[in-house]
Amino acid sequence: MYQKGSITVYLSLTLAILVSLIGTALYSVQCAGARVQAVHGTDQGLYSLFARYDIPMLERFHLFFLDGSFGGDGLQMGQLYNILEQDIAANMDGGKRIADNVTLKDGSITEYTLATDNGGNAVRSQAVAYMESVLGIQGVRSLAQKVQGQEETIQVIEAKKDVIDEEQALAQYETMKEQAREQTVPSESLEGGVAIPENFVNPVDAVQAAKGKGILSLVLPAGKELSTLSRSTSDLVSGRSLEQGMGIPAYDSSCNTWTADLMFNEYLIQHFRCFTEDGSGSGLKYQLEYILQGTGSDMENLKGTAARLLLIREASNLLYLYQDESKRSQAQITALIIAVLFGIPQGAKALEPILLVSWAFGESVLDLRELLDGGRVPLLKGKSSWQLSLTDLPKIMEGVDALRKENKEGLTYQDYLRVLLMMKSSDVKTSRCMDMMEMTLREIPGKENFHLDCCLYTVGIQMNFETTRGRFYTAQRNYGYDMGI
Repeated sequence: MYQKGSITVYLSLTLAILVSLIGTALYSVQCAGARVQAVHGTDQGLYSLFARYDIPMLERFHLFFLDGSFGGDGLQMGQLYNILEQDIAANMDGGKRIADNVTLKDGSITEYTLATDNGGNAVRSQAVAYMESVLGIQGVRSLAQKVQGQEETIQVIEAKKDVIDEEQALAQYETMKEQAREQTVPSESLEGGVAIPENFVNPVDAVQAAKGKGILSLVLPAGKELSTLSRSTSDLVSGRSLEQGMGIPAYDSSCNTWTADLMFNEYLIQHFRCFTEDGSGSGLKYQLEYILQGTGSDMENLKGTAARLLLIREASNLLYLYQDESKRSQAQITALIIAVLFGIPQGAKALEPILLVSWAFGESVLDLRELLDGGRVPLLKGKSSWQLSLTDLPKIMEGVDALRKENKEGLTYQDYLRVLLMMKSSDVKTSRCMDMMEMTLREIPGKENFHLDCCLYTVGIQMNFETTRGRFYTAQRNYGYDMGI
């Protein structure tokens, strides 16, 4: 038996409104789902793309970059986009969805930055972040205090060296030599009871003769071999025209502080070798010296670095000589002997400064030989750490290693390089650092064409999607290894 039913007009209208609301809600869910699907696919595609970071770069230098050359000779943005598109499409496929099926229609790479953009800011900022994570807050503070003290000490030392005009003193010395009379001076007492020693050798002449032999012949320790490697730098970052990124000015200004510079220097010391470290390869052997000097020759880079260190040591040693009354007295006596031999005893006072400069130079030669042999040399000398007597000064070209003293305290060669790096321009250091990175990675089979200006740090994209019902969505995303984009 059937029963008749009825519904009021009011209820009919209410149900119609409810059905409309449910339909609208379902439609909104489908639209939102499709939009989320498009955005999610874009994000996952970018993550997949950046997961292809250059492994040798990470393993050797602890930096994240995506090699956009893919082993080729230049930046391959077309290939990069194809990989990105495949990654997005793969992440859009599979699974049941409430929303319409969404497919990638087209897209483009709208902006990107490279490792070398803005003077290598991406390289520098990652290097600083890496060292901060390795050292920790306390380690950074400790290193900063130590290096700041060393840097200030060297600045004081170099400022006080100007107390003597070395060029003027040498010119005066040469004039006195020209005026010297040829005569036989008996080995008898001079003024003040000072006698001319037998077989006296003028230490100033000995030092001037030694300087003419070249700095490396003076400071290279016995048994140490000198690298003769050299190569052109015209195909490295600092020597060629670079690819340029576009857009995304995502540069970290915090890596330009004094502390950041200190961290970057520490990064350089940990990742590049120098004269006192063993190393091999087809590139340059003295890499830290290259960062300081920038020539394509190991020998020239070491020569320039040694000359800079020699000046620092000369200034420090000269400062000590002026403070040591005993050594000043020895210098005055020797200056008087030289003046008498020249036939102008009244010139003894003028000879004293150049004699002190020569003595400081001789001591500095021993210092450099000790440093290059892996030893330590204090920034400021004392009686116990002074090595060279005035009578041994003429021997600086003969058996000088026997005159050296071993110091358990003081700075190593790397410590001195650290201070020299603090005095170098950040832009120059970063550029030459990238040179060494390229040179090192090109030694790996298959990476002979490696170029840092083909390595991507950030990428911005715009991808267009279409649903089965004809709706269109656009997803714009920026991503990079700093994780802040």
